[in-house]
Amino acid sequence: MAQKLAAILVPVFVLLSTAAMAQDQGDGKDQWASVRVLEGVWEGNGAGFGQTSTVTHTWRFVLDGNFLQLSTKSVTDAAEDGDGEIHEDVGYVSWSEGDETLRFRQFLSEGFVNSFTIQEAAHPEVGLNFEPVSTDGMATFAVRMTLRFSGEDAYEMIMEMGTKGKELQACQSMELERVN
Repeated sequence: MAQKLAAILVPVFVLLSTAAMAQDQGDGKDQWASVRVLEGVWEGNGAGFGQTSTVTHTWRFVLDGNFLQLSTKSVTDAAEDGDGEIHEDVGYVSWSEGDETLRFRQFLSEGFVNSFTIQEAAHPEVGLNFEPVSTDGMATFAVRMTLRFSGEDAYEMIMEMGTKGKELQACQSMELERVN
């Protein structure tokens, strides 16, 4: 009887302690609340850099719920010669305990890394602002990403690029809908 009870209770305690660790910042507040809505697979279309593309974003919590991972695959429509381009990146959202900030590091197939802080959009907008911190290997370059939600199952992502400290220019947009 005791073994059966232990077999039932141990998984329950593991689930409860994992959930508590993932959500508790000490004040009972869920530090993942603003980004938790992203979890899932999103598909849609993109436009930018003179091309259109089909885009898939997969957001999932990894490593015992300590990081939110984004995997991106973007396939540009075939050019006149029949060749399309494939872009991939992977990024991780993490909680920075010291400054109580969500951070995002994006590793791109082109060989560089963008770092951002994440802030909720100011009311009345609903979304997230990925504010530039750095781009490894390009000290004067900056990238900003903005996500704006239109309901629970759709968002638009706008990417802006330019020189750090100057006004950034929109260069790419994506319209995505949740597929699961």
